[in-house]
Amino acid sequence: PVHETCRYFSCWSASFYPQLLQNWQRRSVVGYSFDYVALNLLGYACYSVFNLALFYSSAARAAYAQAHGGEMPAVRSNDVFFALHALALTLVLIFQIVFCYERGGQRVSRPCLLALAAAALVLPSLAALAAWHPAGLCGITDAIARRTGSGVAQSSLAQSSLAQSS
Repeated sequence: PVHETCRYFSCWSASFYPQLLQNWQRRSVVGYSFDYVALNLLGYACYSVFNLALFYSSAARAAYAQAHGGEMPAVRSNDVFFALHALALTLVLIFQIVFCYERGGQRVSRPCLLALAAAALVLPSLAALAAWHPAGLCGITDAIARRTGSGVAQSSLAQSSLAQSS
């Protein structure tokens, strides 16, 4: 129902504001994990692209349906709005860190920078694969899910087994 969706969105969205307000009140970001913020930026950027693609792209929706036994993605407008809202607030937090407040000599750690660099190398390749052959990326994620025992892949496999046995 709509009220559950609004409650979910409101609770997760509200969780961003106390830190932004505390930084503003203290005029400092000392003690805040810059690794956390950097990784959140990557995560919410990817989550936004994922939600936008599955909500707006007919090619991505068709590829998803093809790879998942005809099921359409369950991404709704509130998912898209939350992802973009989270990304925007993470950017505001980065702005506070870089331009506004005292950092106390804190920096993003070397392991975090290496992880971000690795993501910068891998993600464009995955994006190119998805653009070149959208169903191919779904196949890769299903293969990974089968190896890890994910329920999505198991339900897809179960559906295809049932269809074959009928």
